[in-house]
Amino acid sequence: MNRRMMIAGSVVLLGSLGAANRAKASCLPLSPDWSGVILVNEGGTMNVRAQGTLHTGGPAITTETRFNILSLGKMMTGVLMGQLVDAGQVRYSDLVSVHLPDLPSRIGDLRVGDLLTHSSGLGDYIEVENFGAIAAALSATDLLPLVLAAPYEAPGAPSYSNSGYAVAGALIERITGQTYRDRLSEQVFGPCGMASASLQPRVDDALAEPAYEALRSGRPSVGTLPGGPAGGAFMKAGDMALFAQALFSGRLVSDVTRDVITSIQAERQPLAADGIRRGWGFGFGVRGDGVERSIGHTGGLPGFSAACRIQPSQGRIVVALANQDRVGAAEVSSAVMANPELCKT
Repeated sequence: MNRRMMIAGSVVLLGSLGAANRAKASCLPLSPDWSGVILVNEGGTMNVRAQGTLHTGGPAITTETRFNILSLGKMMTGVLMGQLVDAGQVRYSDLVSVHLPDLPSRIGDLRVGDLLTHSSGLGDYIEVENFGAIAAALSATDLLPLVLAAPYEAPGAPSYSNSGYAVAGALIERITGQTYRDRLSEQVFGPCGMASASLQPRVDDALAEPAYEALRSGRPSVGTLPGGPAGGAFMKAGDMALFAQALFSGRLVSDVTRDVITSIQAERQPLAADGIRRGWGFGFGVRGDGVERSIGHTGGLPGFSAACRIQPSQGRIVVALANQDRVGAAEVSSAVMANPELCKT
C-alpha cells in the first residue's frame, strides 16, 4: 500500500471522441473489466446499469448496491456551507478565525472560500498512519489535530486539499452546534430522499477486495473508513442522482448560492489548449461557461473510482460508481456525458 492514500478528485473534463469510443466498448455491452453501476438521468428519465460483484466470488452488484462515493462528497460539504451563507451565518470572504478562533494563524488567516476551492495550501490529513484516528473520529472537529500535524504549503494557487475540507466541516460544526454527520443527514440526505446514504460502511457495500478483507477483519482501510467532509460517504448511484436533482430544483440552497458554488472561483492556469476555462467552485469542479458549463466531481483510490457529472443546460446527470479502477469511472462518465446513448438500455 502506498503511504499516501488520499480521497482524490479532479476538475470535470468532458470526454473526447476517443474516450467515447472506449466507453462504448465498456457499455454496449459493458466491458468484462467494469465492476460497478452507470446511471444516466436526462430530462427526468433515468437509466441504470449494473455489472460485477461486491468482491471476488461475492454476490452480484445491483442497481441498489451502495458504493464509496469518495470525493463526490465534497459537493455536499459545499452545499452545507452554502446553506449557512443563505442563512447569513457565514460569508465566503470571512476569515476562518472568525468562526474557529483557536486555530493557528496559518489556518485562521485563510478565507472560508479558500477551504472549498483547494486554495488553502493545507494538504492532506488522510495518511496511512492516521487511519485509526480517522476511523475513531466522531466529528469533523476530531480531525483537526490530524490537519495541524500534516504538511502544508503557502495558500494561493489551487492545490488539492482534503485537509481544507476537514476544516470546513469543523467550521460547519462550530456554527450549527451539530456534528457534520448529523448536519449532512438532516440537511442533505433527508431533503433529497437519499434513503441509502450514510457515512458508515456496511459489509454489503461494493468494496475492492483489500478493502473488503479489511472490513471483515476489523482492520482500518481507506476504502472502509467512515466518510466525512472530504468525502467517502456510502450510497447507491440513484441517491447520488437525487442529490444533483435537488441541487438544481432549489431544494438545497437558493438559486443565487447554487450559481455561486457551481461557478469557477479558483481558475486553473494556464488555460488548456482548447481554451476552455476550468477550475473549482465551492465544492464543485467546473468546466466551461454558459450553456456549455458542466459541473461535478470525480474520486479515486486504489481499487475504487467514482464520478458525478452534471450539465445543467441539458438537464443531464451521469453517475458512475465502481469497486475497481481498471476501467475508470471518470473516463466512462465523461464519454457518457458527451453521448448518453452509449449506456442506455
